[in-house]
Amino acid sequence: MYPAAGLANRQEPNWDDYRIFAALAKQRSFGQAAKALRLSKPTIRRRIESLESSIGVPLVDRGATGIVLTQDGKNIADMVEAMAMISERTVSRVRQVDGEISGECKLVLGEGLATAWFIPHFLGVFGDLYPRIVVRLGSAPDSDKIAIPPCDIQVRYAPTHDENLMLFRAATFHFTYFASRKYLERFGRPASRDELGHHRLADVTTSFGGESGIMAQYSNATALGRPHFYTNSGNILLQSVMAGQVIGLLPSYTFVTAPDLVPIIPDYHFETGLFVYFSDAASGKKATRVMIDFLRNVVFDKQRMPWFSETYQPPSESWHQTFAELTDAASRYIPPSNGHRK
Repeated sequence: MYPAAGLANRQEPNWDDYRIFAALAKQRSFGQAAKALRLSKPTIRRRIESLESSIGVPLVDRGATGIVLTQDGKNIADMVEAMAMISERTVSRVRQVDGEISGECKLVLGEGLATAWFIPHFLGVFGDLYPRIVVRLGSAPDSDKIAIPPCDIQVRYAPTHDENLMLFRAATFHFTYFASRKYLERFGRPASRDELGHHRLADVTTSFGGESGIMAQYSNATALGRPHFYTNSGNILLQSVMAGQVIGLLPSYTFVTAPDLVPIIPDYHFETGLFVYFSDAASGKKATRVMIDFLRNVVFDKQRMPWFSETYQPPSESWHQTFAELTDAASRYIPPSNGHRK
């Protein structure tokens, strides 16, 4: 089943698979391990099979009453437990050192990005990592001018030409139309772009005088038919869509944060870059540096978050599992080089 001749062609084990195996060894049940790790049972089974294939030995016997560890499985479970203790002490030491970083970081995000993404899923993690850093989180319309100082970091959809500011492209935002199930039950689902014009569309504007705002150039809702609803707030737009009142253009990550929403015509989308700005003086502060690293490596992990990748991917049910795994990994994040930029 695991021929020695195949050792040279075997892939190196994924260290995260050992953590999953440790949970399975403790729970002795795929269902209980899945519940403890907030993963699905098929994912647990697939990862254990991958680990067995990688190391070349069976680890568990699957019986009618549950699972039983093989002798190799028992030996590896003991080693993994020892490794976990060492890892826990290492993480504790790293966090103790990082926890000594004090000061404050003034961060500005768009309202929708702050309330739907950063605050519910990442602000607490940052607080656990750096309990002595005070975060001053502000929100401003994306059309406002970049103002650094007084802010240390701003996250914006548009690049700036200010040569005094440093920046990097944190992610690509892909916008597509969403509706709630409540809306679809009442008004039906548009099957094409042309049919969108016959529905209650929402658009974002910078004023109430009828001018199209910054998001209108992406959504082009006015070209589809006069929008039913205007707002200058991304959060109000999200809440209006969730309430079943309108169809709105929202970032594709909304699919994992608002399970009741359904992507409408998902292949019809718009995209824009997401940029992080900061001054050289601000980056000299440890509190700012660790926030920049946290934004780059955790909040906008575009390498592992398909909704932030440069290439558009239509929302997929697999995203929910990916999101659960990433939020779990975020709680175990170890900062690089004690807050120095990569």
